[in-house]
Amino acid sequence: VSVGIGAAESRASVQGHAQGQGGDAFLLQNQGGEEGGSPVEILIRYTGGSGLKPYFIASSRIISDAFPPAAVSVSREVMQQKSGREEAGAFEIWVDGAQVYQRKKKKKAVYLEMEVIRAAVERAAKRRRRTRT
Repeated sequence: VSVGIGAAESRASVQGHAQGQGGDAFLLQNQGGEEGGSPVEILIRYTGGSGLKPYFIASSRIISDAFPPAAVSVSREVMQQKSGREEAGAFEIWVDGAQVYQRKKKKKAVYLEMEVIRAAVERAAKRRRRTRT
């Protein structure tokens, strides 16, 4: 399953969801994890000032809705735009330190490959279970 998030869709789908959600420690899920372990960490990085915040909000909601509440925690990192460059802005998704998504620079929308994200979360959860035993 793939999910495309266009500018109009991201604004419409996140109305009300974005209120009261701020700060760089934007945690969507509790810290319990499966079987008492810690949740898989998903980091969404994007360039500040490039209009990508609605994509972060929509992506974090979609990702958190796709997993059990204790399985993942979603946080963000707002990157500084590099001066002298006219880019559309970077948008990346990292699962437990491994990059699983990077928006193409010329694309205006964010296109999430949920199967890729789900597989990365499952691999990270298996690694965590192996290290606990």
